[in-house]
Amino acid sequence: MLKPALLLALAAISATRLWAWGDQGHELIGKAAQERLAGTKALATIQKWFGGPVDFAKLATCADNIRGAQRNGSVRPDCLLSAAEVKALPPTENWHHMNLVVPPVAGQTPAQALAAAAAQNPPRVVAKIEEVIKQLSNKKLKDHDRAVALMWLLHFGGDIHQPLHAVARNNDKGGNDVTVSLVPGARGLNLHSVWDSTILRSIQDPEAKVKAAITPAMASKLKPSDWALESWTLAQTVVYKGVRVPSGKDDVVQLTQQYITDGQPVVIKRLAEAGVRLAEIIKKNVK
Repeated sequence: MLKPALLLALAAISATRLWAWGDQGHELIGKAAQERLAGTKALATIQKWFGGPVDFAKLATCADNIRGAQRNGSVRPDCLLSAAEVKALPPTENWHHMNLVVPPVAGQTPAQALAAAAAQNPPRVVAKIEEVIKQLSNKKLKDHDRAVALMWLLHFGGDIHQPLHAVARNNDKGGNDVTVSLVPGARGLNLHSVWDSTILRSIQDPEAKVKAAITPAMASKLKPSDWALESWTLAQTVVYKGVRVPSGKDDVVQLTQQYITDGQPVVIKRLAEAGVRLAEIIKKNVK
């Protein structure tokens, strides 16, 4: 059981980060994927693209940095794209998520729900993942372009495993519009950031727990649409469970310590699944 003081500290940290998994989660996914690629031809090929060693953990955080750079013009030098290239990109905000409706529309099958969410323009995360996988496998592209595709894949593949990046309830922007509190009276935290960072930061030695959670079966689902539907199910059964719909923008929803505890195994499993699946896709598409 987490102590109230720890919950307050976590709330203060997480209130400033609204992007999927935060750097910590994306780094864990990238590291897990790279470890599974150790000694493979795919990793050797990728290293040739980069002219030497590559750090998947850091590369997996670049898409968020690029999204920020589209607002402030400052892109990290290790994120493959120059400031001019970032400026030339269309807005990337919507590439990180999609909006499967919670609760499901009556009579709508999962396939129909996915199709409705995927039809939104501009293209959303499942479409972008499918697009960059094709680029990753295209030997006619320059090494730089395939490296950029890898960068997008590592990030967006992680994003879609965060349940709130696949859904919206009452147009809440994946929980971004649901203000929550972990300690009575505290403010500045939303439901999305709880699943991005707060739950993960409450876990001791998450890297070891992600490694321990990996199973061979995780590699069997390699369709991005399946990952989105998994997140949709988790949003319904775990993420929004017991979280009331706020009555307005000033309504703060109180979360419990048990809610954070119950979310920990879900977060660990999703990080493990993302790392395993991305490694498998890279092995299949980098020749």
